[in-house]
Amino acid sequence: MQVSWAAHMATDWVEIATTDRTGAFSSQRLHRAGSTRAPARGTSYASVHVVKGVRYLLYRGEHYSWNLLTSPDGKTWKAHGLVVTPRSSGDRPYLHAASDGNRLHLLVNDGNPTEFRGTSVYAGTLESDLTLRRNGTKIGTVGSGAPVPSRFQRLAVGVVGATEADDTDMWICDLRVVDGRPTGIVVRRDPWPAGSAAVGSFRHRYYWVRLRADGWWIEFLGFGGGELYVRQPDYAGLRDQDPSDPTRRDLHQRPSGHRRTPHLPSRRERPLRALRGRADGRAAVEVGKR
Repeated sequence: MQVSWAAHMATDWVEIATTDRTGAFSSQRLHRAGSTRAPARGTSYASVHVVKGVRYLLYRGEHYSWNLLTSPDGKTWKAHGLVVTPRSSGDRPYLHAASDGNRLHLLVNDGNPTEFRGTSVYAGTLESDLTLRRNGTKIGTVGSGAPVPSRFQRLAVGVVGATEADDTDMWICDLRVVDGRPTGIVVRRDPWPAGSAAVGSFRHRYYWVRLRADGWWIEFLGFGGGELYVRQPDYAGLRDQDPSDPTRRDLHQRPSGHRRTPHLPSRRERPLRALRGRADGRAAVEVGKR
């Protein structure tokens, strides 16, 4: 198994490690000098995938956006440049990727919602020939020809409000390949409606996005309550998908006495409510602490 990580600081490296069931472990550090050159702020969010037997390593670095390294053997790596071009210098798109073995499926947004007004979420693919595609149509190539986020297929629309606090912003939570098709979770952040039992400053709602034979479907999945803490208003609780069971999605909320609105507890004690939803309408609630 191969894994990768970066420091999420003003450092220029990506670490790549290989391990197996025997416990053997080896790693190498790749330096990316351009990742500390403005507007970039260092490397972060590294992830490794396999496409047609080739290792793909995605990371945020140069140009403060997503870049690609590839390797035939997990040891020798080649840099290809940008996968997504920021709309403006200093924007920082976010990206989730999942491989079906033949290509990488991508979810990408415009930028950090606290900085980019009315952030939307888009879908596309990175093919084995390093072209970027929208519904099969070529929209760019990795490197100098990488597209801006809005060139991909828009799935969830953000809206600019009167102020940043009034914006409707979309954020990417998860992306997996389940039963051969990409399926993901996005979260919508907007102001609490007047008169509602508000928790925190912003309301969060989860949506299920999945590619079917007739195109992308977007369905409401559940409530996420308020923000985790003030400095990260776009982060709600946790959420994940079970790749072995396409009917199951796990959502985690901050509970309260309100039937549909979770509570935001103190940082010291954080009760966690896990909502396990299924496509057949059944649900289970598990309460614990973390």
